[in-house]
Amino acid sequence: MKRFSLLCLGLMAVLVAAAAMATSAFAVQPSNLPTGVKTFTGASEGSTTYHSEAGDVVCTEASGTGEETSNEPPLGPFHIDFKKCTGPLGTTCTGLGEATAGTILVLGTWHLVFDREVGKAFSGLTVATLFLVNVVHFSCGAFILIESKGEALCLDLKPTEASTKHSYHCTGASATTANEEWCMGGEVAEACTGEWLLPKLETSTNHGAFKGSTILMLANTTNAVAVTGMI
Repeated sequence: MKRFSLLCLGLMAVLVAAAAMATSAFAVQPSNLPTGVKTFTGASEGSTTYHSEAGDVVCTEASGTGEETSNEPPLGPFHIDFKKCTGPLGTTCTGLGEATAGTILVLGTWHLVFDREVGKAFSGLTVATLFLVNVVHFSCGAFILIESKGEALCLDLKPTEASTKHSYHCTGASATTANEEWCMGGEVAEACTGEWLLPKLETSTNHGAFKGSTILMLANTTNAVAVTGMI
């Protein structure tokens, strides 16, 4: 069985074994060293496009911070400011309570998870960062109020490259459009020991029903030292 761990948001990752299985094999989960609280910074590369029922919302800048408060499994809080955001018909989109027009604050927690293409064999042995997004409220002009919640999945594009900067492709999709899925659980014998789930992102327009949405984003994270993943 291949046991591996990969980089999460620019933090050092190493191989660990997790919970013992009834068969005496071990389920493996990604893990990061050193243990303890670690921090990172991040920024978007180009624009972020958010598809909602009300229309596309495009933010030309984004910056964020986060930390790892647990190592087994790796997870922690994050804070992202999307900036210079515009919506349908070119209206400015601003988060509830934000003093700067065009800024949308997104908060939540990130989790390191195993990742694969939907329905494909788990042979690539890779991981991604799953962002669990708190409910976000923002308005686009005087007549459009959007509420968003759910998940975005960010795949490291070069996990085995030693570098202070790593790039990620982030997607969040409805059940009918997702092309990646994540494992809720560990890995044993190159199989998910839990359940493969689709990242689910939803929006509500003007207090209507929540419906499936998508987000596309390229992001870079930075650490003080060069970090790498191992396969």
